[in-house]
Amino acid sequence: MSRILARDCGFKMVFQHLFNEESMDNLIVEEHQLSEEDKAFSDNVFSCVKDNLDKINEKLKSKLKNNLTVKDIYKLDYAILLVGIASIDYLNEPLALIINECVELAKKYSTEKSPSFVNGVLSSIYK
Repeated sequence: MSRILARDCGFKMVFQHLFNEESMDNLIVEEHQLSEEDKAFSDNVFSCVKDNLDKINEKLKSKLKNNLTVKDIYKLDYAILLVGIASIDYLNEPLALIINECVELAKKYSTEKSPSFVNGVLSSIYK
């Protein structure tokens, strides 16, 4: 089982959902060719974010600096942070592992400054 690949897929599902609530989840899962166990994990990541979005946003909002709001966060970084917080709070994944995986997602998909932003926000939430 590849949790990293499954979390990557879950991240893509969350990101897609931020723009379009119509489900394209099956296409994303098929693209990754995940095992059934990994598909279930990706779905669980996505469901945790979707079902707890208000609580996650409150936690995130409490740690943003410089008068930033959740809407000011670059959407890729926002999706990564949502996945990170959901993984830690609702899937009980180890903090260091999730921060590392979220930083790697930021390196892979987002801007040059995103890894340090994601690391800083998640670290400040879980001090």
